[in-house]
Amino acid sequence: MKKIVFISLVLALILSLSSATAIANEEYSPIDLSFDGYYRARWINQGLERYGGSKRFSYFQQRLRLEPKLQISEEAKAQLQVDLLDNVIWGDNTEEASFFSGTPSGYNNDGDESDYLVVKQAWGEAVTPLGLVRVGRQAANWGMGIYHNDGDGFDDDWGDNHWGDTVDRILVAVKYLDFYIIPIYDKVVEGPLHSASSTDNYLNGDVDEYIIGLLYKKEETRGGFYLVNRKQKRSTGANTWLYDLYGQYKLGPIKLEAEALIVNGDLSIDSELGGQGKVDISNMLGGAVKGDCPVGPTVLGLEAGFATGPSENESWGATPIIVNGTTKSLLVPTGTQLREFFFDPDYNVALILFEEYGNKDLNGRTAVSNAVYVKPTFRYSFQELFTALSSLTWAWAEKKVNYQGGKKANNLGIEVDLGVFGEIADMAEVGLQFGYLFPGDVFKDAEGDKKGAYALQLRFTTAF
Repeated sequence: MKKIVFISLVLALILSLSSATAIANEEYSPIDLSFDGYYRARWINQGLERYGGSKRFSYFQQRLRLEPKLQISEEAKAQLQVDLLDNVIWGDNTEEASFFSGTPSGYNNDGDESDYLVVKQAWGEAVTPLGLVRVGRQAANWGMGIYHNDGDGFDDDWGDNHWGDTVDRILVAVKYLDFYIIPIYDKVVEGPLHSASSTDNYLNGDVDEYIIGLLYKKEETRGGFYLVNRKQKRSTGANTWLYDLYGQYKLGPIKLEAEALIVNGDLSIDSELGGQGKVDISNMLGGAVKGDCPVGPTVLGLEAGFATGPSENESWGATPIIVNGTTKSLLVPTGTQLREFFFDPDYNVALILFEEYGNKDLNGRTAVSNAVYVKPTFRYSFQELFTALSSLTWAWAEKKVNYQGGKKANNLGIEVDLGVFGEIADMAEVGLQFGYLFPGDVFKDAEGDKKGAYALQLRFTTAF
């Protein structure tokens, strides 16, 4: 009932805003089609320690992103985000590849075959006299991108955005003075509509997300509150709440930015599926703060971040079940408390730490979690021809862990990253990045040995 009321209120607001726009704008401008996007190619060379020994990788990877925009009127538009050869490896990467191969394949670096063309987003929006209305499959982003991160652009010092958060969403943004009130409804999961089998009833539990964003924005100062309630009535009875505070402020030449959040809630997993009944989700904490201070052609930066680690009994297990005659695996919590928080995987701190080493979230992506880190950064621009940057990331685990089969410890180590980039033509940029990890005790193997790791990237990007 609450969901119906919430959606009805949002739709009523959309209809009222749309009516006001139609009355105020009887004549429309000609339809205009424009394109934004980029092409990027990366040569990646890595030397990493994995279970069973050292692994060395060297490969090229690419992506062409197109973002066509259909401007229907001055107030209304429809937009797509389409990726071609999305993170596809150069050359033939199939198991049958040989000296005589002649046609490149379409595999990514996880060994999965990618579609040559993927429509990732499609939405429509209208700017009404009372605010913005956006409906459809669209990007989700808030604050520094710790929880919701759209993965757009090239705004990270190190590495690349690979995924981006995409949601099926109804969003309304109403402006009052310098404040924005943003009610949002997300459909996260829609259970199978074609199945009447009782064996997959647990999959029929829809997951809905209700969000209220309050944002203050004026010149270079902004800040706000992001409240997220995610629910699933059937299957788990899950009900979680996320409270997120974000702020950005410029104090003289110094730019400060911070985000902090906490997640609480509960769910219940049937013991027949391998769970332990009621599971408490409590005190999942995450946050980061960063500051930049320009001094002539240089910019000095400092960033620190934190994410809670697992509880004493926290773990996830894969339980095989049968759905419509097909065996599947279901990840269920086997502890009674969950507290490990994961940053969004597109929040990049360094080239190696939390990208190649770290705990994986439930989507199998490595991200900042169970960690505290501090990262000073130095950036130097030479007459707008090129920019050089360096950073040192010192990190340790909140809860003891080990990634190489040895004794658990807290010290993750120190990573040094160096980079240089510049334009070689209008809207075309090349860059080189190198990182080396001086490993801490969490990388010791069973014999007490540990080895460093390196990552090298040669980058080419052209945006339009």
